[in-house]
Amino acid sequence: MKPIIVSIALLSLTSLPLLAGDSACCTGSKAKMKCSQMFEKMDLTAEQKSKLEQAEAKCRADGCSKESMEEFMQTAKDVLTPEQFAQLQSHCAKAEEAGKRS
Repeated sequence: MKPIIVSIALLSLTSLPLLAGDSACCTGSKAKMKCSQMFEKMDLTAEQKSKLEQAEAKCRADGCSKESMEEFMQTAKDVLTPEQFAQLQSHCAKAEEAGKRS
């Protein structure tokens, strides 16, 4: 039962970027700062942190477009555990919401 609940939760969370439209986690100056700081709040290995930082840098170099953010999120999904990926999506959703309020 627990794997089913986790799967449903992850599926719900993975759809959040699609529901947000063209906006990506790394858009907006306040969101950029929060997204770059979110790695500090996660229990990442050195390898995970390095890979995510590289993916984030590529996203920014590509202009933080919807496509580059989707690529970042796919990299994150490949690198992180399911729990960490859910945490990342939660941080991104909060940063996105804060960016909308500014």
